[in-house]
Amino acid sequence: MPNKLNGNKNMRFVTFIVTQNCNLKCTYCYEHNKTNNSFDVELAKRIIMNELNIKDEYSEICFDFFGGEPFLEFKKIREIVDYFKNKKFDKKIYFFAGTNGTLITKEVQDWLMENRDIFQVALSLDGTREMHNTNRSNSYDLIPIDFFADKFQYLTVKATISPQTINTLSDGVIHLHNLGFKNISCNLAVGVDWSDDAYTTILERELNKLIEFYLKNPEIKPCNLFDYKIENAIHPNDGKAIKFCGAGTRTKVYDINGKVYPCQYFLPLTIGERAEKPLNIKFKDIIDIKDMDTKCQNCVAVNICPSCYGSNYQETGDIHKKDKDFCKLQKVIIFANTFFKAKQWELGRLNLDEYAEQELLHSIVKIQEELKL
Repeated sequence: MPNKLNGNKNMRFVTFIVTQNCNLKCTYCYEHNKTNNSFDVELAKRIIMNELNIKDEYSEICFDFFGGEPFLEFKKIREIVDYFKNKKFDKKIYFFAGTNGTLITKEVQDWLMENRDIFQVALSLDGTREMHNTNRSNSYDLIPIDFFADKFQYLTVKATISPQTINTLSDGVIHLHNLGFKNISCNLAVGVDWSDDAYTTILERELNKLIEFYLKNPEIKPCNLFDYKIENAIHPNDGKAIKFCGAGTRTKVYDINGKVYPCQYFLPLTIGERAEKPLNIKFKDIIDIKDMDTKCQNCVAVNICPSCYGSNYQETGDIHKKDKDFCKLQKVIIFANTFFKAKQWELGRLNLDEYAEQELLHSIVKIQEELKL
């Protein structure tokens, strides 16, 4: 079943921190204040009912169970989903959880299969066994990978690339494709040290390997590293820029005590006492470019480069100010997108109308001329 949640503009997202605990110790984890605390089922039910009664433009709503590792609290999650799944509301509802996969027992597997139309999952799997074990507490062999690949092959597999595993990025992504997964979200770890200039060279090499792989295997959907909207480069922005996430607008996060935050990066679980200040920030889906980081304001990629408000705040104390080393790596990824799209166009694989084709080609030229590495 294709993931119904990705890119759905009719859907609003509400996240619950179901536990501040996790059974792994991942090298790049940004949650620095874990505890054994978990959420209260009755409080969650009241919050869900309140959210369903909000009158807005969204016809669907997704309730995301987040941790820590949410399946540490599987019984509570099951109780909530079972309570709501057969009730009728004005909005279509879904439930979701991202998991490290290590607690997906036969009991949980059976329940996921029974509820797969209303409950969807994403699996964190960081590439090859060696890459995953380096990042995620030697947990590769604890995950029922065959279950996910066979029964949930269209789920999103989240592969996080750390400085310790970037050297084999392409091997990791190709490994996930070979396992049978259809949707691979491959992201660079945030909140880690990317300052070594060697990482830009390594990333360029690894992306070129992936480009070669995808060109040889056009039937395979490329990972999200090659899903950048580079055609936005020639769009007039009129002093405005696109926000690439729903933080503080389409998305809200309830902590275990019921307090609301813009997204999980702004929680006390993540940034401790600093979590109070962002509550006063007015988040907008369309950003005034003058409010952005000065190095972004005149960049050709201002409406292409994804920006995580939460990680920006965590790293720099400003939701608009990006880490300079992360910025360098994003430029490498955007450049790779231009070369990949150009090659796809050359091979006649894009099926664009005349306007879209010209838009893409002009953007490719503009990016390669203006975005200096």
